[in-house]
This record gives sequence, structure tokens and C-alpha cells, in this order.
Amino acid sequence: MMERNESLLSRNLPRNTLFLHMNLARKLKDLRTLPNVARNSIVSVAEIVCYDVFKHQIIKNRILADGVPCYFSAAVIAGFSATLVASPVDVVKTRSMNNIGKYKSAIDCAIKTVMKEGPTAFYKG
Repeated sequence: MMERNESLLSRNLPRNTLFLHMNLARKLKDLRTLPNVARNSIVSVAEIVCYDVFKHQIIKNRILADGVPCYFSAAVIAGFSATLVASPVDVVKTRSMNNIGKYKSAIDCAIKTVMKEGPTAFYKG
């Protein structure tokens, strides 16, 4: 029974985390907070989901036993995955906040960045 409840919780956690962050942004009603909330939501969801998936796969494929080395490995992979996902969001967030008035929205900023500099612009560092 406990395993079933944990499974339901872990399946709903990304959706609940995103819901919490977006509700917070709506209540604050400050456009400067929206890019930060979006970035934090994406990072949280990516880390939680990737950690669970990679930990499960490491144990399932008998790469490591269930223990600290397994948790550490899953956390490193989840952190790397979250960074890959968050980097484009960070670039758009920084550009849109530093160039107020140049872009209509974050999506406009992302499209103009890809059109002008290509997709590698999100990973320049």
C-alpha cells in the first residue's frame, strides 16, 4: 500500500509543483517574477522527474544497488538534465529582462534568438 501511494505522489509531484509555482506567479502579478517562476518550475520538474526515472533505471538494470551510490549517480544525472533544460530558459530570461521593450514576450525573445543566432545561442554560456 505504501509503495502505491508513493507512486501516485511521484507521478503527480511534477504537475503539482508546476501548479504551485504558476499560482504564485499569478498572485504576485509582477511580470518581472514570471520568468523566474517559469525557470524554477522547469528546473524543479526536470530534477524531480529525471531523478526518479534514472534511479529506477539504475536499480532495474542492476547497474548499482539501491543505496547512496545509486542516489548520488541519479542526482548527478538529474542535475545535468535539469541544466540542459534550464539553460535556454535562463538565456531567454536574462535577455528579456536586460532588454525591456526589445521583445514582446519571452516566446518572442526565444524565436528571435533562434532566428538570428541559431539554437546553439542558448548554450553559449
